[in-house]
Amino acid sequence: CLSQINESPFIFAWCLMSAFIERLDSLGVFQIYVPVPADHLVGLQSISSCEIEIIYTNFKEDLISDRRVLTLPNHFVLDNFQYTSVNNEFLQCKVSLKEKEDFQIYKTDTTIPTAEELKDICCRSCDLSLISIEERSLSFTKILPLPSEYWIELSELWVCHDPENFQHFPREPISAKPEHCLISSTYIMISKSILNDDSIVNAPEQCEEREYEAIRCKRCSSFLGLSNEEHLKRKKKDTSAASIKFSKYAIIDSKSKLFSDHNVEGKLAADVLALVQARSCYKVLVFGFSSTLYLRLQVMGWSSHIVTNAENRPQCVPVIKVLYKIIRQNLTHDEKFALFQYDVGKLEDLVLVDQECELLVTALEENSKNFPETIRKSFPQQMQLSFLRLLT
Repeated sequence: CLSQINESPFIFAWCLMSAFIERLDSLGVFQIYVPVPADHLVGLQSISSCEIEIIYTNFKEDLISDRRVLTLPNHFVLDNFQYTSVNNEFLQCKVSLKEKEDFQIYKTDTTIPTAEELKDICCRSCDLSLISIEERSLSFTKILPLPSEYWIELSELWVCHDPENFQHFPREPISAKPEHCLISSTYIMISKSILNDDSIVNAPEQCEEREYEAIRCKRCSSFLGLSNEEHLKRKKKDTSAASIKFSKYAIIDSKSKLFSDHNVEGKLAADVLALVQARSCYKVLVFGFSSTLYLRLQVMGWSSHIVTNAENRPQCVPVIKVLYKIIRQNLTHDEKFALFQYDVGKLEDLVLVDQECELLVTALEENSKNFPETIRKSFPQQMQLSFLRLLT
């Protein structure tokens, strides 16, 4: 089954019971792997057209029975069911399922909030007010969507004419005016001039080579986003034109609760996906602002989904399926150059603040535990199987 896992377009996992389901197109079935020792198994049966119940007894704990139910979302119809015990680590089940037409795939968040929803933007960790829009009688005359991070290099694909004919179009970095709020899928961009006084501070991991540098909440020191103010100072430019990029997972509107559904894993997954789609690559090195190489990633696909039971309601959550290897090594400029020369044309780098790199490592390690150990560690070069949840 291992070779088929690599080619499978869908992976489903139920985190509560550490089981996952893969679709085998060649066989027309889904396979469920449940990490339950075979000698603990009492019975496995179909409960209804959309539920599978796994009942087993742990004989080492005085015959205490543990019942767990895997409920499939309404995207699927159960056709057939059978199971076989593979070894003492996990159970393999074959389930024939049909997908319904309304099955959803991941789409980039393009939701644009209204001016009424932006009233009091706060630090999500400590509720410190960052922009008191309503209290200070501020208002955004325009709330506009931002293009992708790689829009300049992709712009020549937008037209069918000679790209040279469009060189006169403005290509300078995008900045926000005081009366404008610009919305990305993972952050908002506003002018620093409208921030509340004493609300943010520069983060310690600064580097003069970067246009945007990390900022933190002045009260609780939580990471909030990026600012180009220091870059403008070094260039001896007007800092009143500085822009702030607040990560959506780090902020919340205290009154409308805007951005409350965003989380750091979704942001990191979106960063990885945007890079591999724009550069048509699948191998990524993740660096921190400190030039530390944290991870080596190999993206296997982004058509996968996890089956989760959130609030007793089954849901399909889209994920990026990846192989990863933790490195955590400081590299000099020459060492980094040599690394890319060795795998020229096949590697891309993703640079994040060091805190986000650590959170990415943690997410990959935790999500990897949803796969049986014999599967997640069966890849060459000490790579392990994992996934990142995309925002829906």
